Amino acid sequence: MRRSVHLFLVLGLVGLLALLLVLVGGSQPAVRAGGATLRVPDDYATIQAAVDAAADGDTILVAEGYYRENLTIAEGITLSGGWDAAFTIQTPGDSTIDGQGLGRVISITCPSTDTVVTVDGFTIWNGNATGLAGLPAAMLAGPHSSVQGSMPQPSQALTDPLSPAENASRLRTDLGDLAARGLYPGGPAAYQAMMAKLERLTALAEQAQARSGPSEHRPDQFPDAGGGIYSWNASLHLLNSTVESNVAGVGGHGYGGGVFVGQAAPGGVVIAGNTLQYNIASDYADGHGGGLYLFRTPG
Repeated sequence: MRRSVHLFLVLGLVGLLALLLVLVGGSQPAVRAGGATLRVPDDYATIQAAVDAAADGDTILVAEGYYRENLTIAEGITLSGGWDAAFTIQTPGDSTIDGQGLGRVISITCPSTDTVVTVDGFTIWNGNATGLAGLPAAMLAGPHSSVQGSMPQPSQALTDPLSPAENASRLRTDLGDLAARGLYPGGPAAYQAMMAKLERLTALAEQAQARSGPSEHRPDQFPDAGGGIYSWNASLHLLNSTVESNVAGVGGHGYGGGVFVGQAAPGGVVIAGNTLQYNIASDYADGHGGGLYLFRTPG
């Protein structure tokens, strides 16, 4: 009898211990098996500093807050944002990365197409890929797929006969018509924000045109790509994020104002649970994929 009671108590304690382990484990951030966990700003003051220190398979947890950075990633890491100060509760979108209009917010280029880079739970805002191009010349030839159609060869790029102000006026008229009918996404506040952004981008385009003259849009000019996120030769997993108010090209041809993904492994790209809004492929010339452009990313 005593032996039975003793066995029952032991089994009960083992079961309780297992339950506690499940409960404790369930409150912790998900981390890749075998990888280290780096925390911003606890371990590193900036996200880029953590990225530079990370190795393939590591996870970087970013606390809620506002980060003015332009990130460069070349390893298969996980960026996870929106964490509270204790890194126990995640609220997607509460970590904002502001590109400050100085370049792409996140630029990813990896040595192998099957390298998985995960970006989860961020607001990615105010990126500008103007002048950064996006594709090696050799990659412009051959078939590919996209959500917006085919990317032209550089020799197909045509000069826009309209000035930046004329293009802006046409766009302002079209958007104003939507707003007047109550159809503009996000309502009056979003419409006013877009009008302000359009004025700023128009001024930048006119300045660029004045500096470069008529030759600004040369037939051999390669288009800019990926204002918010640029992913090349990697398998991007973009999850639970907001990509907003980014531009691929000011005064030139642009692809993927919000997100550009090029040359990924078959079935390697995962884009789920995101909001892509108010992104612009090009404010002046030929633009494709304001929110998202996929290039050689077989499903």
